[in-house]
Order: sequence, then structure tokens, then C-alpha cells
Amino acid sequence: MNTEQLRESVLSVALAVAATITGVLLSMLLVQATGHDAGAAARALWDGAFGSRRQIYLTAARMPALILVALGWIVAFRSRKVNLGLEGQVIIGGIFATLVAVEGPSLPSVPAIALSCIVAMIAAAVYAAIAAVLWAKRGVNEIVSTLMLTFIARQIVEWVVRGPMKAPGKASFQSKLIPGAFRWPELANGTPFSADAILSLVAVAAMVFLINRTVFGFKLRLTGENDECSRHAGVSTVRVVVLGFLLSGALAGLAGAGLVLGGERHMLTSGFTGNVGFTGIVVALVARNSPIGSVPAALLFAALATGGGVMQARADVPSEIVFITQGVIVVLVACSGLLVRALHARRVDANEDTPPRVQPGLASVADAT
Repeated sequence: MNTEQLRESVLSVALAVAATITGVLLSMLLVQATGHDAGAAARALWDGAFGSRRQIYLTAARMPALILVALGWIVAFRSRKVNLGLEGQVIIGGIFATLVAVEGPSLPSVPAIALSCIVAMIAAAVYAAIAAVLWAKRGVNEIVSTLMLTFIARQIVEWVVRGPMKAPGKASFQSKLIPGAFRWPELANGTPFSADAILSLVAVAAMVFLINRTVFGFKLRLTGENDECSRHAGVSTVRVVVLGFLLSGALAGLAGAGLVLGGERHMLTSGFTGNVGFTGIVVALVARNSPIGSVPAALLFAALATGGGVMQARADVPSEIVFITQGVIVVLVACSGLLVRALHARRVDANEDTPPRVQPGLASVADAT
């Protein structure tokens, strides 16, 4: 990374941080404008997210699924394809992870968890492949197809928890409890903060390596930058996009497995995702499609979700304020991205207008010729 790239990266991060702080401040002004105590709301928001060791663990427990979904968005978007079906793929992953856990063979803990996660990833990847194949073979817009597949997945999970996977003797619509061998080990006793947090960080490192240090990552970036140039260079862009979609779906499926194997309830319900598939996309956007940036972005949105509940209960602030805050942050971060690109374009134009420097001694030779 040269000095110019480092300067732009630092500027981009600084503007994103400033946008985040501004978004929170604007939300507090909205709280004050609605007749509530903004100071009390801010304290409740902080206490709910980081006020005690347990609250910190609860905030951290929300991060792994957000990170994995954000990585799924990033790998698909690198080829300039939009996977809006990550929520549906999370659902499919959760369904199949639960199916293996409650109906599969009895296994020791490590192979049991590995089997559930692998099956969830394969199932979600196959579900994502439907949209990829429709795009590759029929030219179907992937935005429409992935979004429609999400609605289908929601109906599927409603059906399975009311029918074939419903726990016998239970009035509520839920699956059987996940056996202990299939649950992620807790990193903090009595909290949902489990070992899938470590897996999500490993996935971030693997994604950085994949995108920047592998042939497939180069083809993925090249396809996203210039599809026609990639084809002329001998890259099968269709294959690259389809593989990107498969990997995107697999990461979402792993997030879905973590929600049922590592959550507080250890069961499948119709609303087990908590819309993490859509929130994870927002995390990726705030992170500027950076795998490493997805970690602090996930922390931000996990803190807003955890602290928002406490803010609503303690300060009587409507829960919609949290969603408004998220929206404002996304808009401001997007605007900061436009500012960075504008400054870069201005700098490039300035450099082009500057005449090249001629070393002493060469000017006389140029004049003589």
C-alpha cells in the first residue's frame, strides 16, 4: 500500500467514524424532540450495550452472525452481483442445522457441531445457487430472484416448525431442543456468547486471504471491475459469479447454524433469525465492503440492538429510534464515501494538470533537440 492509498484509507475510516457519531447524535436530538430525556436515553443505550460484563457478552453474542452475513454480501458484491437473499439462506442454514441436530446420529461434540455446520452451509449454498443458475442460464435479475427466494424460505420455516419439525406436546411453534453435543460451547457461562465468535473471526481472516492472495480472489475482483476485460483475459466470468454466490450462501448458512446451535434458546422458531440477514447487509455497507471493517461495523449494530432494548425499557424511548439511527448512519456513511471519491477524483485531476518534473540537465538536452 503506497502513501496515497494509506491516506485515502485513513480518511475513509475517519469519515465513517464521524458519520457514525453524527448518526447517534442526530438520533439523540430526535429523542429530545419527541419529549424524552436524551441524556437518559444515551446512558441507557450505553449501559444496555456495555454497562456490565453480561451486557458486553450479550452484545458480542450478536456479532458472529452479522459478520458472517456481511462476508457473504462482500464475496458476492466483489463480482458486482447483489445477493439480497442472505436472510433466506440464513433460514435454510438454520433449518438444516436443526434437522441434523435433532434427527441425526449421536456424535461427540466436535464432529456433531462440524456436521451440522457443514450440512447447513451446503444447503444454503444450494439455495443460493438457484438464483445464480437462473441468472447464468436465463438472465434473471439476481436482485429479484434472491429477494423472492427469501420470502419462500420464510414460508418454509413457518411450515416446518408447525408441521414436520414441531416439538411434540408443545403449544408454541418450535422444534425440539438442540442436543447438548450439537451446541456451540459457551465462552461465558450463562450467556449466549459462544465459540462461534472465534469461527467468525477466522472467517474474516480467510476472506481477506481469499480475496487478496488467491487466483479466485483475483478473478472475482477482476470480474467486478471489468466484466468484458475479464472475458478477454480468459476468465470464465459466469463461473466466477456462480462460485461467488455459492460461497456467499454458504457463509449465510453458517450464520444460520450459529443462531440455532449457539443462541440462548437452542431451538428453531419461525423468527429465529431476527432479520440478521438484512442487518448483515447493512453492516457490510457501513464497512465499505471490507472484511476487516465488518468486525467494528458488526459491533456497532450489535450494540445498537442490545442497547436499544434497554433504552426502550428504561427511558421509554420508542424502539423505532434504533432503526432510524441505523438508517441515518448508513446514509451518512454512503455520503462520506461519495466525498472520498470526489476528493480522489479532484486529486487525480490536479496531478494530471501538473506538468511533469524535468530533472536538471535534461532540460538543456530537450531544448537542444
